[in-house]
Order: sequence, then C-alpha cells, then structure tokens
Amino acid sequence: MTGGLAIFVTIVGLTIWSWDGLSQPESAPRPEFNADVRRAMVADATAMERDSAFAKVSWGEAPGATPIVAGGQAPVTVPISDGRAVVSLGLASTGIDGRKAGLLSVTVLDGDRRLFGNVLNTGDAAGSTGALTVSLNAAAVREAGVSTQPLTLRVAAAEAVGSRRSRDREPEPLALAEARFIVSPP
Repeated sequence: MTGGLAIFVTIVGLTIWSWDGLSQPESAPRPEFNADVRRAMVADATAMERDSAFAKVSWGEAPGATPIVAGGQAPVTVPISDGRAVVSLGLASTGIDGRKAGLLSVTVLDGDRRLFGNVLNTGDAAGSTGALTVSLNAAAVREAGVSTQPLTLRVAAAEAVGSRRSRDREPEPLALAEARFIVSPP
C-alpha cells in the first residue's frame, strides 16, 4: 500500500514539475527601479494631498500671510487668495513666553468645534523667522459651515514626550496662546 502511494506521489510530483516548466512563458524584463522618479512621484502626491487638506501649518512666515497677534482684542479679517486664507502668528520656535518646549499643538476652532489640529516639533523650526503659519483651504472652510464668526487659532506649548522630565510625570502644557481671525467671505 505504501509503495503504491509513493509511486503515485512521485508521478504527480514529476507531472507538476514538468508542467510548471512548460507552461510559463518568458516574462518581459522588469524596468529598472529609479529612486529619483519614485521620490518625485511621492512628492507630487504629497503636495496634492496637502493642497486639498483643510489646513496646513508650517514654521516661518509665508509670503502674503496676514499677521495676527496672540491675545489681540479684535479679530483680524483674512482675505482669500488663490483659494487659501493664510495667517501668520509671531511665535518663538522655542515655545511661548520664552519657555523651552518640545512640541507645539496647533488647533483651529469654530466656537467649541475643532476644525483642524496638528502637532509641531520645535526641533524642526531651526532657522525659522519666529512665526507659525497656518494656511486654510477656503473651500474646505466653507464646506465645514464656518460662518463669519471669528475662528480661534490656539497654540499650546508642551514638553516633548519622552524627555527626561516627562518620564517621571505626565507632561504639562507650558503655556497657551490664542488669536482670533475671520476668513473673509468669497
């Protein structure tokens, strides 16, 4: 019985081996991988995603940005240019009120409703102009149902998680800055 099974397995194995070798046509050679082309494709896709995002935040003052001041009494009206409303808040990359911070949490609020949030590492701000720029997609702002009421830009500085001090205790916010602005209607 086992001899018959061994012969059967051998015949099936030889059939599969010979069939596999005969049935596969030669495939076309794969194109050579080009890292520069791949990087360019990823950069284009990332730029398109960022442009369509609700907002983007970056270190430094952007050309054409409307300057806003933390704690200002009256909200600043921000015009729409090229489909975006761009505000720039003067803020030292080391934190708020000169205290050392590892992270800055940036939030855009419509009343109590959070529209956008991002966290920036202060280590990425080397050489910046001491400003934080938020660029809002005007179409996305309109789709969110934002009225002509002021939006609030809230920036909270905190210790970097994983720093020596934060391992011993929960990191606390070091300081908070808020500024109000209105995206001008189209």
